[in-house]
Amino acid sequence: MTRTKRTIAEMGGASRARRGRLPRGVRRLWACLGTIVLGGVLAVGPTAHVWARWFPGHGRGTVAPAEGVEGAVDAAFAAARRQALAQALDALGAPVPADVRKTLVDRSFERWTQSYRVVSQVRRGTVVEVRLEVDVDLGRLARAVGVATPASRTVRRAVFGDGCEAVSDAVRQRLGGDRGATPVAAVIACRIIGIAPVAGVVVATATAVSPTAAATGSRVTVTGSGADEQAAVEAAVARLAGRIRVGPGAGPVRLRFGPDVAARTIRRVARAIRRTIPSAVTAYVCGVEPGGRVDLCVEGSGDLPALADVAEGASGAGERLEAAIDVVSAVVYVGGRP
Repeated sequence: MTRTKRTIAEMGGASRARRGRLPRGVRRLWACLGTIVLGGVLAVGPTAHVWARWFPGHGRGTVAPAEGVEGAVDAAFAAARRQALAQALDALGAPVPADVRKTLVDRSFERWTQSYRVVSQVRRGTVVEVRLEVDVDLGRLARAVGVATPASRTVRRAVFGDGCEAVSDAVRQRLGGDRGATPVAAVIACRIIGIAPVAGVVVATATAVSPTAAATGSRVTVTGSGADEQAAVEAAVARLAGRIRVGPGAGPVRLRFGPDVAARTIRRVARAIRRTIPSAVTAYVCGVEPGGRVDLCVEGSGDLPALADVAEGASGAGERLEAAIDVVSAVVYVGGRP
């Protein structure tokens, strides 16, 4: 429960914590609430590895006199697992050499599809038919076939504006990404503050502004320092890049659900994202607060408007969801509306 206590302090209970521990009854209540909320939403997706993803597989086997029903079942399961692995290779989003693909699917499928769950198993006469959901680690699979994982691709990029002349070309290229493939998430402006009197280092700020005026929370500013102006500006830009999630390996975008959104609705949104947004590798719960707010992280896609549309479209019977986009911070806020 260490995580819950830290979160309470972050939400404003730090002063109370300094005066003494919370009463035992209150601590137990928070523990129970945290367990209930966390248990209700962790079924959204795999969290042990952010690149794990479930793929459907369908296979059939025919009962032969020599092998009997067991042989047909084994053949059906093998066919379903091979099909799921083939779909996982397609989901990498990069071409896989034909010989490598054939070797993996035909000979190494058992290694890559060890974790699966049976959706259905039916025998019709001499035919056994199974449907599976197979858990495949896309990160390991991508490394094995030698293609880039979605984590290494820039799904959000930034452009540099006033005051950033000192930023090196290498930094510009890393955060600028592929100009023809990804939209601009933020415009970065830089400013030299001066020399810190005690430390003797140059201090600079970097500010990210949303390229769309309608975005909410559209400005983020951080400070950096260095031995000279270029070092100070690049230090500020590096901190800012991590904060606003631009550049390679910048981390997932988030959907932040309010306490009025039910756990079953969050699960439905996660399934809809994986089903309707091809670039979304996985969606999984990455944060739960005692107040009831839940963060859903989405790996592989930085298309915030599309994520917002999916969230609003996943409303169930008797409920309506409304999404607001914070372009700079890469967060989609989702809440219920009356």
